[in-house]
Amino acid sequence: MISGNQILIERIIQKINSEGAIPFKDFMEMSLYDPMDGYYVSPREKIGTKGDFYTSPEVHPSFAKMLSRQFAEMAEIILKESSHFDLVEAGPGNGILALELLKTLKTESGGVFDRLNYFMLESSPALILRQKELFNPFPELKSKISWVTSLNELPVIHGTFFSNEVFDAFPVHRVVWKKGLSEIFVDYKDGQFIEVPKPISDPALEHYFKIFPVNWIEDQEGEVNINSINWMKEAARKLNRGFVVTIDYGDLYEELYSIKRKKGTFLCYQNHKTNCNPYESIGEQDMTSHINFSALQVVGIEEDLRPLGFLEQSHFLIGLGMIEEIDRYVQTLEDPTRDLIFRAMKHLIHPEGLGPIYKVLIQQKRIGEIRLEGLKFARGCFQK
Repeated sequence: MISGNQILIERIIQKINSEGAIPFKDFMEMSLYDPMDGYYVSPREKIGTKGDFYTSPEVHPSFAKMLSRQFAEMAEIILKESSHFDLVEAGPGNGILALELLKTLKTESGGVFDRLNYFMLESSPALILRQKELFNPFPELKSKISWVTSLNELPVIHGTFFSNEVFDAFPVHRVVWKKGLSEIFVDYKDGQFIEVPKPISDPALEHYFKIFPVNWIEDQEGEVNINSINWMKEAARKLNRGFVVTIDYGDLYEELYSIKRKKGTFLCYQNHKTNCNPYESIGEQDMTSHINFSALQVVGIEEDLRPLGFLEQSHFLIGLGMIEEIDRYVQTLEDPTRDLIFRAMKHLIHPEGLGPIYKVLIQQKRIGEIRLEGLKFARGCFQK
């Protein structure tokens, strides 16, 4: 049963009636990013208790505190050869992470804060407005920020690009093996959206699977996030010297396309519940899929962006001092098991919490081989 924003639904139907069945990627792009009625451009709450999902910054401020330590370490490296340190946050959402990062850098790394340029890369006018309102009570922090709507608007960057749960919401091609590789298209018949397998629509998909071959079985599905690859390529070209930090759902390609994920990784989120039906609550629910971190490393290498380390978020945060941060807090408590703050902090690294779900990839350009604090427990990167 089709449901959701009726104006957006009619717009999608008109597109199909005009063009024929459309790649799922186009359907997802309209559902999430339609400039008038898409999920991400609407003013409704998306993150936190009243929204559809949580991200690590909303769970506890210690996430931002640990991340700020990593950025301060990176800044010290950059500032040896540059007069300033650029920090570019892609998809800053409600702005909470940026606020906590800037507060911590100002308090704990004043020298870095003084020479910092913070860029918030955000395409949604509604979110930009919300971010600016959040920073209005903090004029000294706000003075550090420049808002840009695309990578093209950025100057040459001496510093760090970073994203937290951004790439997983980029529109994806969905493919299925039906005695050969086909792409999933969306058609409209008898009042319903239906999925139909068709020949591959984009030559980039054929190139993708030459680099990342899969031992498909019949009816196995998967997703391809070309947008994340293109984004990484453009960011690498904007980066003169520095780092790229990517935190997101995902894994290396061998795991991503294994038989354990026969139906792929595509999910929808609404009111903190998941489902696999993109044709309900259209424009009113989030859609995501896991990131191929191998692909981000390959395209990075093509642009002189070299992988430094890849690991679970829990190991990344522990390397930056999360255990010590929790221990200091626990010492103030009589009964930690009943304390909500302690439980939130632990959730960031716990095996049954967010710790193993999110992965962290750090790449460097013109820095050389170094060992960052957050990469103490890194596992191997993609090898080809």
